[in-house]
Amino acid sequence: MGLDSVTLVVDVEKHFHISISNAEAERLRTVQDLVNCVFTKVSLNSNQECKSQTLFHRLRSFLADGLKVEAATIGREVKLREIIPTNELSAVWAQIETVFAVELPPLSQMDFDPIDKDIKIFGLKFWNKEVSDHKWIN
Repeated sequence: MGLDSVTLVVDVEKHFHISISNAEAERLRTVQDLVNCVFTKVSLNSNQECKSQTLFHRLRSFLADGLKVEAATIGREVKLREIIPTNELSAVWAQIETVFAVELPPLSQMDFDPIDKDIKIFGLKFWNKEVSDHKWIN
């Protein structure tokens, strides 16, 4: 086993918080062998719960109860601004931080007004669409 392979195995062990024995590592010949080895070590047991799924269901229940909407309407692809009225967004955001004991990033103007009126390239504002008559030059 070459140095590159050893480095790869060590990086995989750190990333997935697993341990691959030297004997197992010696049997790894292909990428698929490594994938199979990792899969056997990180796959969920039937008695384990998925933490992201649990968090999603807790958050959906919290929002449905607090906003008095049907939980089924709050899917994974639904944007918060679609279910939380703009005038309540700051208060709900603060409640989520308190109830779930997390620190959320601050809300931005885009959270309140999703229509981006500025022309930006690489995040730098060049001009406002509403007041500009500039055209892109080909």
